Amino acid sequence: MKISYTILLVIMCGFIVRAQDSISFKPVAKSVTAEVNFAPFSPTPINITYLRFRTFTSEHKAVRIGISAGSNNQKPNKNTKLSSYTLDFRIGGEWHYQGTERLSPYIGLEADVALKNTSVNLENNSIKKIDGAWDSNGTERGFVRGGASFLIGADYYLAKHLYLG
Repeated sequence: MKISYTILLVIMCGFIVRAQDSISFKPVAKSVTAEVNFAPFSPTPINITYLRFRTFTSEHKAVRIGISAGSNNQKPNKNTKLSSYTLDFRIGGEWHYQGTERLSPYIGLEADVALKNTSVNLENNSIKKIDGAWDSNGTERGFVRGGASFLIGADYYLAKHLYLG
């Protein structure tokens, strides 16, 4: 009886191992991925300063959308208030090429639109508001930006739904 159970267990393990071999690590059509930043040598190795989402229209094509927002408010003394906010929106496409079972090289295009607004409030004898820059050196200048980028990269899938890119 023990031999029968042992043989049955070995056969079932063979099917389980074989089934894991056929797992595809790469996304397929209608897959959606989200991404966070990973910088292992920075003070905050994992952060969410820029969110990117991808929707795969097929195994080899993806639409990407990214957004970044931030603000900075400082009060260096009781009479001065420095503030800025930034909003960045990106949209584009990726074309993935045949790599290996886990490696997915790609090229892509991305359009970028960004806005940064800065202001200084000085409260001395009179209230003044200055838009556009924080100091005479131009630190923290406000801007409106539009552009496009050519992308080249690769995603390496460590496990299903987990990759480094």
